[in-house]
Amino acid sequence: MGAVDAAASGGASESGGPPGTGGNVGGSTAGHGGSAGSLTGVDAGVDAVTGDGPTGDGPVLDATVETGLARGGAQGGSDWCAPASPNDVWTRGSFGAASIFVFSPSDLWITQGGQILRDDGSTWTMVLDTGQYLGSIWASRPDDIWVGGPYPLHGDGVAFQPVTFPDGPWYSGVTFIGLSPTDVWAVEAFVSPHKIAHWDGSTWTARTLPPPAIGSIEVDGLWPVATNDVWAVGRVRAGAPTLFRWDGRMWQAWPANAIPVADYYSFWGTSASDVWLIGDRGIVHFGGKDWSLIEPTVFSMNGGRVLGGSCRNDVWASLPSTALGYHPQLAHFDGTKWSKLTIDSGTSSPGEIAGSGPDHLWVLGGVQKHRHPGSSEALCGNVRIDPGEQCDPPDGVTCTVNCLRLPGCGDGVIGAGEQCAPPRQLHLWRHLPDPPALRKPPDRSGRAV
Repeated sequence: MGAVDAAASGGASESGGPPGTGGNVGGSTAGHGGSAGSLTGVDAGVDAVTGDGPTGDGPVLDATVETGLARGGAQGGSDWCAPASPNDVWTRGSFGAASIFVFSPSDLWITQGGQILRDDGSTWTMVLDTGQYLGSIWASRPDDIWVGGPYPLHGDGVAFQPVTFPDGPWYSGVTFIGLSPTDVWAVEAFVSPHKIAHWDGSTWTARTLPPPAIGSIEVDGLWPVATNDVWAVGRVRAGAPTLFRWDGRMWQAWPANAIPVADYYSFWGTSASDVWLIGDRGIVHFGGKDWSLIEPTVFSMNGGRVLGGSCRNDVWASLPSTALGYHPQLAHFDGTKWSKLTIDSGTSSPGEIAGSGPDHLWVLGGVQKHRHPGSSEALCGNVRIDPGEQCDPPDGVTCTVNCLRLPGCGDGVIGAGEQCAPPRQLHLWRHLPDPPALRKPPDRSGRAV
């Protein structure tokens, strides 16, 4: 099948990866690849199974992992990073995205409806318009972009081609995550039986989890730390969750009581001794030897949904909305403790978290929020609401040039004739065109629905 050329001819081969090696190591369900720090992948000299040093009984994993800050859904990052700027502020974002991948503040990719768009820090460019629903986006570098969903794509940032698997289409949708152009995982999650495959730069190979004695396994999440160290969590339908770990040759199941019984949604981590897993009962952490439950004070009885971060002392989790009028919240880990942060009014839970560091973080959801450095000077346009202002920055849609709210739908206030505010998909700065009419994915039989 020929390439879908978004702007020019040429690009990656139909099923092969782009030329060259290297790239960024997965990083965020809060950010993705990038230049803001390195992801070591494995703590050198520490056994990832026993937690012991090089003399431990367990295998010492390969600590050679390429640098970067990329993962699918949230970013992974270095062990430690500098704190956010003292004038850091949260502002509303400028798009209604399904998924986001951030290399740096001047290189941001999103999927929106059937479109792939790129922001260079000042201008949005539509890279591709497919007319089909597109899902999550992950990349190892700017010329190695993977787009999930029921119609998965792979491209060099200019031309994109359909991704095909040896066992045929994955109709429930694909999620990509990896470590480099020659180390990419594809997962068909939340369906039973599941599918997992690995891309080595030229060939897809099935890597499904070992089958249970009865039934089939549904995969809820996957997180690669290194080529020979990958975590997955799955369950037999209506059964207890099971952790699996890939050692470069095979999957091995961990003891059934390794983690509490819960529905799990998202992994994130910085190394083999720093991996988080979040679910509806709270969050668990792997420190190199065992998984431990973090006291769910911050996460209440409803747990969390999505993880992301930029380094060991900058980890973020989204907390679910549970009732009408509930303010969506984030939880933040500073390397010592978790704390809560309310980011906006509304009823939708925060979604994907992505960024390139503490000073550049995006949270997707009903309303996108962007954390970035502001100005200490009190004036309209400094992206901080100062005394006498109702909004900032002015955008001509919801905020006037004097930083006062424009009344109407989208101003954040429930006015006469309105039942909610803001709308779930508000294009606040109108940067992007509306997505085309989308074709629904086919059902598992291949028929259009």
